[in-house]
Order: sequence, then structure tokens, then C-alpha cells
Amino acid sequence: MIRYPSRDGWECSEGWYSLIEKMIDELNPLSENLDINIVQIKEKYGTLRVYIDNGTDDMYAVVDKYEIQSAKICEYCGEEASVRNNIGWHRTLCEQHYKEALKEFRKYWEFKDWKNYYIKLIRWGFFKWIKKIRKNFWFSS
Repeated sequence: MIRYPSRDGWECSEGWYSLIEKMIDELNPLSENLDINIVQIKEKYGTLRVYIDNGTDDMYAVVDKYEIQSAKICEYCGEEASVRNNIGWHRTLCEQHYKEALKEFRKYWEFKDWKNYYIKLIRWGFFKWIKKIRKNFWFSS
């Protein structure tokens, strides 16, 4: 029998819940006479990660299969998706959720005051410091 954390312990969004349930259903027959624990279920680098204790090679193959499938399923809604990495972190998102995440990312990182930022860098001596480093380290023989 397989033991696993309740949904409250799953560290991912709802779009992957049905995928996880299918994986558990496929793992159950493989664990008939074994004491197996799913230690952690989470999202990492845009795909599903499932960590099991005392699994067999067949069980790890099932887990790998579902981890690969998660790269094509939106982690929020379960629709067709792809891994996106230009929003500050890796996420598997459908087109709609990607547009929302990109909008939020741009809003958060929008920087309007480049002129004053550049002036502050000059005041702090940043460019003199870079010149000194280049002179002393990068071009020394």
C-alpha cells in the first residue's frame, strides 16, 4: 500500500491534481506487498517532482513518466501548456495564465527612472570601481 500526503500537503497548484491522482492510481498495484511512502509532492523548475521512499524501478519509472507529462499541463488549470522561463522563474503555464504571469512580472519589474539610477551609480563610484577591477584583474598577465 502506498501512503501519501493529503492534498493540503501537495506543494503545487490545482492544475496538476488530476495528474497526481492518476499517478497514485498507477502506483497502487505496484506496491501491493510493499510499504511505500510518497514523501513529497511539489513543483520544481516548472515540473512536478514526486519523492518516494523504498520504491521499485517500476515505480520510479511511473513517477518519471508523470513528471515528464507535467511539463505539458498548466499547473493552474490543467490545460495544454509549456514550461515558461522568462517570468522570473520556471512555470508550466497555458497561454492565458502565461499572459497573466508575464503582465504581473513586467508590472513588478518595471523601472521608469533609469536616469536617476545611472546618476546614483556615478555618485557611488560604481564605474570607477569597475575600471579598477578591469585594470587590476581582467587584463593582467
